[in-house]
Amino acid sequence: MYEDDLISSILEGWGSMLEADDQKARVQTRRAVKWLRDDGGFCTRADFIDSLADQSTLSEHSWWSRAVRPGLQLFVDAGLISYSSGHHYYRWVGPDDEDRRKKNAFEC
Repeated sequence: MYEDDLISSILEGWGSMLEADDQKARVQTRRAVKWLRDDGGFCTRADFIDSLADQSTLSEHSWWSRAVRPGLQLFVDAGLISYSSGHHYYRWVGPDDEDRRKKNAFEC
């Protein structure tokens, strides 16, 4: 999928604050980004933790503050996720399958 390639390209080579295992941080961030994209709404730290953190071997604190949160910032900086500092909401604003289909239709 186009979005999966986009997610992979952003995460490629990124090292988290988890000195022990950057690959683990990339995997957890990828899961969080895909979950946010698929959810389609506004999600908070608690939403991420409630839905995803228990599926990791990391503690909730490490999962969020040392792996996923810094990873999400990459996507905020790339303009694919919006972040509201007042309410601490995250929302996927990047392309979706419909955007990709429209783009490909005009390229033919």
